[in-house]
Amino acid sequence: MNSQQKLRFSLCMVQYFGPDGRAAIRAVQAMSMAQKRDLFHLASTAADCSSRQAVDYFHNTWSRQFFQSPEPFRNEVRELWQAFSADPEQRYGEVYEIMQERHGGIFHRQALRQLVLKEYGRPPKFTQTDLDALCCLLGSTVYPTEFV
Repeated sequence: MNSQQKLRFSLCMVQYFGPDGRAAIRAVQAMSMAQKRDLFHLASTAADCSSRQAVDYFHNTWSRQFFQSPEPFRNEVRELWQAFSADPEQRYGEVYEIMQERHGGIFHRQALRQLVLKEYGRPPKFTQTDLDALCCLLGSTVYPTEFV
Protein backbone atom coordinates (compact mmCIF):
# COMPACT_ATOMS: atom_id res chain seq x y z
CA MET A 1 0.00 0.00 0.00
CA ASN A 2 1.21 3.49 -0.76
CA SER A 3 1.07 6.36 1.73
CA GLN A 4 -2.26 7.69 0.41
CA GLN A 5 -3.88 4.27 0.76
CA LYS A 6 -2.50 3.92 4.28
CA LEU A 7 -3.90 7.31 5.24
CA ARG A 8 -7.33 6.50 3.80
CA PHE A 9 -7.29 3.13 5.58
CA SER A 10 -6.48 4.83 8.91
CA LEU A 11 -9.23 7.40 8.41
CA CYS A 12 -11.69 4.61 7.67
CA MET A 13 -10.70 2.83 10.90
CA VAL A 14 -11.09 6.05 12.92
CA GLN A 15 -14.52 6.71 11.38
CA TYR A 16 -15.63 3.15 12.05
CA PHE A 17 -14.21 2.68 15.58
CA GLY A 18 -13.24 6.11 16.88
CA PRO A 19 -9.75 7.35 17.78
CA ASP A 20 -8.82 4.59 20.28
CA GLY A 21 -6.71 2.17 18.25
CA ARG A 22 -6.52 -0.53 20.91
CA ALA A 23 -10.30 -0.50 21.25
CA ALA A 24 -10.54 -0.93 17.48
CA ILE A 25 -8.22 -3.93 17.60
CA ARG A 26 -10.22 -5.54 20.43
CA ALA A 27 -13.44 -4.90 18.49
CA VAL A 28 -12.04 -6.55 15.35
CA GLN A 29 -10.86 -9.54 17.38
CA ALA A 30 -14.38 -9.95 18.78
CA MET A 31 -16.05 -9.82 15.34
CA SER A 32 -17.34 -12.81 13.45
CA MET A 33 -15.65 -13.76 10.20
CA ALA A 34 -18.52 -12.26 8.19
CA GLN A 35 -18.26 -8.97 10.09
CA LYS A 36 -14.50 -8.87 9.55
CA ARG A 37 -14.97 -9.56 5.84
CA ASP A 38 -17.44 -6.67 5.60
CA LEU A 39 -15.15 -4.36 7.58
CA PHE A 40 -12.10 -5.07 5.45
CA HIS A 41 -14.15 -4.79 2.26
CA LEU A 42 -15.29 -1.34 3.43
CA ALA A 43 -11.72 -0.36 4.38
CA SER A 44 -10.30 -1.65 1.09
CA THR A 45 -12.88 0.32 -0.87
CA ALA A 46 -12.02 3.48 1.08
CA ALA A 47 -8.28 2.90 0.65
CA ASP A 48 -8.58 1.81 -3.00
CA CYS A 49 -6.77 -1.49 -2.46
CA SER A 50 -7.64 -5.17 -2.33
CA SER A 51 -9.29 -6.70 0.72
CA ARG A 52 -6.21 -8.89 1.19
CA GLN A 53 -3.98 -5.80 1.29
CA ALA A 54 -6.30 -4.19 3.85
CA VAL A 55 -6.24 -7.29 6.08
CA ASP A 56 -2.46 -7.61 5.82
CA TYR A 57 -1.92 -3.91 6.52
CA PHE A 58 -4.24 -4.05 9.53
CA HIS A 59 -2.52 -7.05 11.12
CA ASN A 60 1.10 -6.43 10.13
CA THR A 61 1.43 -2.65 10.33
CA TRP A 62 -1.53 -0.53 11.41
CA SER A 63 -2.36 -2.40 14.62
CA ARG A 64 1.28 -2.52 15.77
CA GLN A 65 1.52 1.26 16.13
CA PHE A 66 -0.57 1.14 19.29
CA PHE A 67 1.80 -1.19 21.13
CA GLN A 68 5.37 -1.17 22.36
CA SER A 69 7.92 -3.27 20.52
CA PRO A 70 9.04 -6.35 22.48
CA GLU A 71 12.57 -6.17 21.00
CA PRO A 72 14.08 -4.28 23.98
CA PHE A 73 12.91 -7.21 26.13
CA ARG A 74 14.74 -9.85 24.08
CA ASN A 75 17.09 -10.74 26.95
CA GLU A 76 14.16 -11.25 29.31
CA VAL A 77 12.50 -13.55 26.76
CA ARG A 78 15.77 -15.44 26.35
CA GLU A 79 16.15 -15.89 30.12
CA LEU A 80 12.57 -17.12 30.47
CA TRP A 81 13.03 -19.43 27.50
CA GLN A 82 16.02 -21.08 29.15
CA ALA A 83 14.37 -21.28 32.60
CA PHE A 84 11.25 -23.23 31.71
CA SER A 85 10.29 -26.77 30.79
CA ALA A 86 12.06 -28.86 28.21
CA ASP A 87 8.97 -29.24 26.02
CA PRO A 88 9.28 -26.41 23.43
CA GLU A 89 5.54 -26.10 22.83
CA GLN A 90 4.80 -25.80 26.54
CA ARG A 91 7.76 -23.47 27.02
CA TYR A 92 6.54 -21.19 24.23
CA GLY A 93 3.16 -20.80 25.93
CA GLU A 94 4.72 -20.21 29.34
CA VAL A 95 7.10 -17.54 28.09
CA TYR A 96 4.40 -15.80 26.05
CA GLU A 97 1.94 -15.71 28.97
CA ILE A 98 4.53 -14.51 31.49
CA MET A 99 5.68 -11.70 29.21
CA GLN A 100 2.08 -10.55 28.67
CA GLU A 101 1.33 -10.71 32.41
CA ARG A 102 4.55 -9.02 33.54
CA HIS A 103 4.17 -6.11 31.17
CA GLY A 104 0.41 -5.63 31.24
CA GLY A 105 -0.31 -6.38 27.59
CA ILE A 106 1.84 -3.56 26.21
CA PHE A 107 3.03 -5.77 23.34
CA HIS A 108 1.30 -6.52 20.08
CA ARG A 109 0.39 -10.19 20.36
CA GLN A 110 1.88 -11.20 17.02
CA ALA A 111 5.09 -9.22 17.59
CA LEU A 112 5.60 -10.95 20.95
CA ARG A 113 4.84 -14.36 19.42
CA GLN A 114 7.42 -13.74 16.72
CA LEU A 115 10.06 -12.72 19.24
CA VAL A 116 9.41 -15.78 21.42
CA LEU A 117 9.51 -18.08 18.40
CA LYS A 118 12.83 -16.55 17.28
CA GLU A 119 14.30 -17.82 20.54
CA TYR A 120 12.96 -21.33 19.89
CA GLY A 121 15.80 -23.69 19.14
CA ARG A 122 18.51 -21.09 19.59
CA PRO A 123 21.47 -22.03 21.71
CA PRO A 124 21.95 -19.81 24.74
CA LYS A 125 23.48 -16.57 23.56
CA PHE A 126 26.03 -16.46 26.33
CA THR A 127 27.97 -19.56 25.26
CA GLN A 128 30.53 -18.14 22.79
CA THR A 129 30.52 -14.66 24.27
CA ASP A 130 31.16 -15.97 27.76
CA LEU A 131 33.92 -18.27 26.54
CA ASP A 132 35.64 -15.35 24.82
CA ALA A 133 35.27 -13.22 27.95
CA LEU A 134 36.66 -16.03 30.08
CA CYS A 135 39.67 -16.39 27.80
CA CYS A 136 40.32 -12.65 28.03
CA LEU A 137 40.04 -12.74 31.81
CA LEU A 138 42.50 -15.59 32.03
CA GLY A 139 44.86 -13.68 29.77
CA SER A 140 45.22 -16.49 27.29
CA THR A 141 43.11 -15.96 24.23
CA VAL A 142 43.17 -19.30 22.45
CA TYR A 143 42.07 -19.61 18.86
CA PRO A 144 41.27 -22.94 17.20
CA THR A 145 43.88 -22.26 14.47
CA GLU A 146 46.65 -22.55 17.06
CA PHE A 147 45.87 -26.23 17.45
CA VAL A 148 46.12 -27.07 13.75
